[in-house]
Amino acid sequence: MGDETKRVKLIIESKIKKDKPVSAVFVADTFQRLQNIIYYIVDDLEGNPPRRAGDFPNSVKERAELVITGLNIGSAEAELMLADSQTGLPGSVTFGEKAISIADDIIRKVSEEDISFALSNVIKNGLRQERVIHEFEAIWPDDQSKNNIIIGFGKRVGIPLNPSRRHILRDLLPKPPENVEKSITGRLMEVRVDQRRSFQIDTAEGIVTCSYTPDLENKIVEKYRSASAY
Repeated sequence: MGDETKRVKLIIESKIKKDKPVSAVFVADTFQRLQNIIYYIVDDLEGNPPRRAGDFPNSVKERAELVITGLNIGSAEAELMLADSQTGLPGSVTFGEKAISIADDIIRKVSEEDISFALSNVIKNGLRQERVIHEFEAIWPDDQSKNNIIIGFGKRVGIPLNPSRRHILRDLLPKPPENVEKSITGRLMEVRVDQRRSFQIDTAEGIVTCSYTPDLENKIVEKYRSASAY
């Protein structure tokens, strides 16, 4: 494997005017998101337990850290490379190179195929799948974006990120639960009259935890006491 497998190419051009300077804040944010993508994938390849918060392990940083090897100002064109100096045995790749290959595969499939690809085949942990998709979705331009973006993971020629494909990434992200109104029937199990103001009902669909407003507290207590008396 040559050094090409360790490189990431990034081109950001203004949609409004080709030679219009690109915001340094936007470029820095894109760099950070690209770095996060490689970190998350290597973290998964190492088999590390998922973390809700906190920094990446040192082993991940050593294998996945990107350094800038070339940068043109104006409309930004940058080349990044894995800082990891490890070289895989003949016919093998390092975790950093494999992460770059996986990132390239994600971009290609979002860009070229009309399917919700099985991300779980390459990233095992569900939380990391979500985080990788979130970073890609944040980088990917939409129709209102001011910039065109081209990214090449492990390739000299990058792939233009087509705004019409961004919805594929958005569709892969978990949907927030919708508020619904529903009547439930079951056995009252527990009533709390402290600040939580909650109660549990054992229903045919499982145990459901409900809450009530402060103005109903006296009525809830009265009903519960009446039911307990029988």
